Amino acid sequence: LSAELDLLAQKKIKVTGPLTFTGELQAFMPNGEFEKATANLDLSMDKVEINHPGTFVKPKGVPLGAYLELVASKTTFDAKTVKLRLADVVIDSTLSGKMQGETTTIDFKAQSNKVSLAKIAELLPAAQGANLNGFVQLAVSANGPTNKLDYSADVKFNKMMLTHES
Repeated sequence: LSAELDLLAQKKIKVTGPLTFTGELQAFMPNGEFEKATANLDLSMDKVEINHPGTFVKPKGVPLGAYLELVASKTTFDAKTVKLRLADVVIDSTLSGKMQGETTTIDFKAQSNKVSLAKIAELLPAAQGANLNGFVQLAVSANGPTNKLDYSADVKFNKMMLTHES
């Protein structure tokens, strides 16, 4: 599936260019009853331009997309691979869960690569001229019943520096 985008959101966010969505879905239904489904899905917006004046600019050629591998049954789901990417940022995650009666229990983990803040600043017009340097890395998790979820987040900054001449 592909689409040529030419959108204006909130009267100021311009989104233009080709989006591609590929994937494979399979349902397993022995004896006509649903057993499980599998999905491998890939969204690419690498050739899309996004411009929110003064806030965010993503030129054509800057990676943007998502990838998912999922297996789901009547009572469980397991996304062994969930990958999100924007520019040099890659977030790898996993998500699994089980549904019993009224309770859904999940196990979610996500971790980014070590990201250069200078590279991210290239997408943020407000950060231009600020000489933002250093690295950031993120790890998050959530697990347990969704009504009593335990969660954590770990953000690491390394060699961070911000200077601005005014």
